[in-house]
Amino acid sequence: QLDPLFLAGLGFQESLLNQNAVSPVGAIGVMQLMLETGKSMNTGNIYELEPNIHAGAKYINSLLYAMSLQNTLPETERGFFAVAAYNSGANNVRKARELAVKMGLDPNQWFFNVEMASARLLGLETFLYVRNVYKYYVTYDVWVRKTALDQEKLNPKR
Repeated sequence: QLDPLFLAGLGFQESLLNQNAVSPVGAIGVMQLMLETGKSMNTGNIYELEPNIHAGAKYINSLLYAMSLQNTLPETERGFFAVAAYNSGANNVRKARELAVKMGLDPNQWFFNVEMASARLLGLETFLYVRNVYKYYVTYDVWVRKTALDQEKLNPKR
């Protein structure tokens, strides 16, 4: 039930959509999953493209679900927090939310709030990561809409 463009943005940030990518710490494929995480998603061999993407989708979905258990988190923010957790771990997101409160920031808003606490706590990686995934998602969304409009101009309904 995840937006394919959201998954594409996440995959682009992780690996530039390169299934042959292997990180220095051993993360594998488009979705850059650790072998144990991939196995735990039970989607098949994550060295192969489809199982890798399915495992990444299941993993981000599990993070979205975990964020939904926190009733204080608005639905629109869950995706940002889940992406941050995909990058730095759910425990680090929890710590960043706690720090945001101490900093006088809203612990339920990612942009300009928890992202600032995250940057202080973890450095800029997660801060930039979430922004990039969102940027790629919006870019893909605009591209798909523009392509549909261009096709409509070429083949107008009569």
